[in-house]
Amino acid sequence: MGVCLYWAEGSKEKRQKPGQKFVFCNMDPRMIQIMIVWLLRVCNIDRSMIFFSIYLHENHKDRLKEVEKYWSKITGFSSSNFKKTLWKKHTTKTKRTNISERYFGLLRIEVKASNKLVRKITGWFDGISEKIIGGSSNGRTSGFGPENLGPNPNPPAA
Repeated sequence: MGVCLYWAEGSKEKRQKPGQKFVFCNMDPRMIQIMIVWLLRVCNIDRSMIFFSIYLHENHKDRLKEVEKYWSKITGFSSSNFKKTLWKKHTTKTKRTNISERYFGLLRIEVKASNKLVRKITGWFDGISEKIIGGSSNGRTSGFGPENLGPNPNPPAA
């Protein structure tokens, strides 16, 4: 499960920028907890290698301590593992619905010295995708498309 969550929401190594470290961002506390458990239990990452940043809208600056406490409780890590807060500009004419006191921003998980981990995850994902759709994407999603999915079992009516 961690591989698929990472592939959907994590940073991927780029050809032009090799050596990408593990970064996973989300605002769903369950996804954050699943990713942390996966890193600790499946990937055997030491807790000291994991740290966090919070992305928060400027109009919630007065709630920073509350937000840090919330994410500390969700992650099971102390506030000393929270390295920085990144402030997002607030626009008064917003269509966002997450503007209430139940808004706790987005949490970014990083793993120190993790380029080997990212390459391992890429390999796992290639293995999973090869089993499901055949072929290898070589760590990129360019191998995905209708040509790789086989015949359509339910073709559109003519």
